[in-house]
Amino acid sequence: MMSIEDWLESNGLAKYTRAFAENDSPSVVQKGNARSAASAMSALARLWSRQGKRKPALELLAPVYEWFTEGYDTLDLQEAKRLLDTLA
Repeated sequence: MMSIEDWLESNGLAKYTRAFAENDSPSVVQKGNARSAASAMSALARLWSRQGKRKPALELLAPVYEWFTEGYDTLDLQEAKRLLDTLA
């Protein structure tokens, strides 16, 4: 089974998770990659939730979702919202 780190890397999303982990998320969003960042954070939050790490998953994903001011009709943000509702 592939680790989440390998999955993120193979899908080109590892750079976003590293940026968020390093608290560099505004620069990621400013580069126009916000949806990819949201997708990466959702994937990581989903994994943590499955591992019983609900609070860290919520703390990771909530700020990402809050950065958005539009695009709530996109699949990425709809999935993030569903996950947030589950974690809350």
